[in-house]
Amino acid sequence: MAGSQKQDGPQLADNRDFRLLWLGQGLSQVGTQITVVALPLLAVVTLGGTPLQVSGLVAVEYLPSLVLGLLAGLLVDRMERRSVMLVATSAASCCSRPSPARRSPTSSTSLCSTC
Repeated sequence: MAGSQKQDGPQLADNRDFRLLWLGQGLSQVGTQITVVALPLLAVVTLGGTPLQVSGLVAVEYLPSLVLGLLAGLLVDRMERRSVMLVATSAASCCSRPSPARRSPTSSTSLCSTC
């Protein structure tokens, strides 16, 4: 009988803004998890990285979160959350996207001017 009870009031799943936020963050997490798997694999297969180099690469991926996480959280809590989320997601997408300009050692330009 407990499963047949209906809650009063609006449900969170009925909120359009919540559904868009949930969908956007879900897609972002899928991309992040693909990068977590693909970057070390790329280092081993394409570049012939040693286990020590690959573990260093993975450690460097998490270093900014460890160092800047608390400070960034303090600053972001004082800003409008929607704007912060849009800017952060755009910057992460821009900086994690592989571009031919970044692969070339002689190129000084990047496809993303902010990265």
